[in-house]
Amino acid sequence: MSKFISAFDENRVIAWRSGIALTQGELLADVLRTAEQLPPAGFALNLCEDRYNFLVGFGAAVALGRVSLLPHTGAPGALAQIGAQYPETHLLYDGPEPPAAMPATPVRCSGGGRATRDSLPNVPLDWPLIHAFTSGTTGMPQAATKTWRALLGGAGQLERRAGDPRMGWQSIVSTVPSGHSYGLEAGIVPTLLNGCAIDCGRPLFPADVKAALEGVPAPRCLVTTPLHLKALIASPVAYPPISLLMSATAPLSIDLAKHAESRLSARIFEIYGCTESGYVATRWATEGGDWTMRDDMRLHSLGERYAIAADFLSGDVVLADEIATADNRTFRLVGRSSDMINIAGKRASLSGMTRTLMDIEGVKDGVILMPDSANESEVLRLLAVVVAPGVSQDEIRKAFQQRVDPVFVPRRIVLVDALPRNETGKLPLDRVWALVSQASETRG
Repeated sequence: MSKFISAFDENRVIAWRSGIALTQGELLADVLRTAEQLPPAGFALNLCEDRYNFLVGFGAAVALGRVSLLPHTGAPGALAQIGAQYPETHLLYDGPEPPAAMPATPVRCSGGGRATRDSLPNVPLDWPLIHAFTSGTTGMPQAATKTWRALLGGAGQLERRAGDPRMGWQSIVSTVPSGHSYGLEAGIVPTLLNGCAIDCGRPLFPADVKAALEGVPAPRCLVTTPLHLKALIASPVAYPPISLLMSATAPLSIDLAKHAESRLSARIFEIYGCTESGYVATRWATEGGDWTMRDDMRLHSLGERYAIAADFLSGDVVLADEIATADNRTFRLVGRSSDMINIAGKRASLSGMTRTLMDIEGVKDGVILMPDSANESEVLRLLAVVVAPGVSQDEIRKAFQQRVDPVFVPRRIVLVDALPRNETGKLPLDRVWALVSQASETRG
């Protein structure tokens, strides 16, 4: 057993909302009060955007011995899929209205109460605490189970690798959703297990990040992604001092890492992992290309692929990336498996996205492509080439919005009379790209 908050102090700040401090004692009081409003059984689907509200909802589920479901997206179709997999699901939200038609409880907490250590929930170490869902683009979203032992281990590894948070990064500002595996492990768990305090918001634009950083005391850690780093360093905004930058969801190039460290005057600590395993390895972004495995995880070959094993994982987790390793402790990323893509930290397969396209009413044929770009600052988005007589681009786009995460909705949809398939039905990509280029010239 372990306590829900390590080293609990009812007066210690655990969150900052618009410059207002919220303490561990206030959080615990809100957790217990919210738990009284929830049904005693079933699953808790946590969609709270505000990080304090997310913590409250997570804690209420723990207090009731319930598993928290963390979807990869709040898209209606994805929530419906999860609801079908887990019929006894109760939704926790903090928006103006429930985002899905299922039993729901609003979580909009502002502190004000006070609870003591005696009220802290105990958490069994190997209890399946969280089901974090993969993208589901190749079928139904799959649940990756996370235990309290796994989260404890991750928090300890993070502290040993990135430095003592009580000294070097006491306040955390994050641009990553709390329910994302990386957002959870780097932006939520440290508040419970490492004594950090979080900013409640999710800043997106450079001015928002500046305001969030100014709203928390130093020393500050910014948990972000390469996409956001590019935007931050390109902006003329002057940021307050940052002690540590954390980046994940895609490896940083050495040039971008050096530029970001110079512009933001902070070292970048990179995390590599996936939903199924959590974070797997780390590196300091400007010190070389090799990644170092966590001390509590093992890397081993599995045929032509590599897999991750750990005492707290139920089985091997096969990596989607191709890697090169000499000692199974350090490795270098060679490339992603050809079908897999990663946009804004979310993984999917091109073939799965094409199947989603083909399921749209009126679509006769089609393919989803990922454009290449030599421009590092460009944010890539999927492109769809579609045969759909009588169906508009807007109709196809709206159908995608009901089925997938927003980052996977094709930014550009090219309507054509036919795809250049060969006699065996295969689709030569060079001919498809030629078709796209021709459509671009015609549009121009």
